[in-house]
Amino acid sequence: NFEYLANIDADMILPNDYFEVLITKLENNQKLGVVSGAVYYKTKKGLKYENSFDLMPRGGLRIWKKKCFFETDGITITYHWDSVSNAKAILHGWETKCYKEVIAIQSRETNTANGSWRGYKISGEAFHYLGYHPLYVFLKSINLLFSKRFYTSLALIYGYISSLNNQQIPDLNIRK
Repeated sequence: NFEYLANIDADMILPNDYFEVLITKLENNQKLGVVSGAVYYKTKKGLKYENSFDLMPRGGLRIWKKKCFFETDGITITYHWDSVSNAKAILHGWETKCYKEVIAIQSRETNTANGSWRGYKISGEAFHYLGYHPLYVFLKSINLLFSKRFYTSLALIYGYISSLNNQQIPDLNIRK
């Protein structure tokens, strides 16, 4: 007997009302199927927002309506499962949303659990697998050049290029 499912990464620090706020948003919009708060992490200067698209809930903070979860086959074991989950929800007519005003603090930056180089190399591989356009990958790598870990730009490109001969996700709708 449940109406919602959640996937919360162990390194997330949530506000006390995290579930209450987001479940209320799900209850107030029948088309809304997947939600999350926004990821922030601590720096010497305070909390820093980790950029993401407003319509794309974060993987380690997400809550699904049960109906949406089962209609979209839940969590697919794949690269960037959260992006696949978002795409499937949208393809099934659900809305998805990341609420910036609902702040969750992550203990580290995304893609750095096993080191920044490895994390961004895997992201490059995932971008190819999911069919991301090469121009997007190039622009993303340019953006990373201006980050404090500029070398992640090379890791992303390396991961993408080294995967060009590998299989892509079979679902053409997800790729599009």
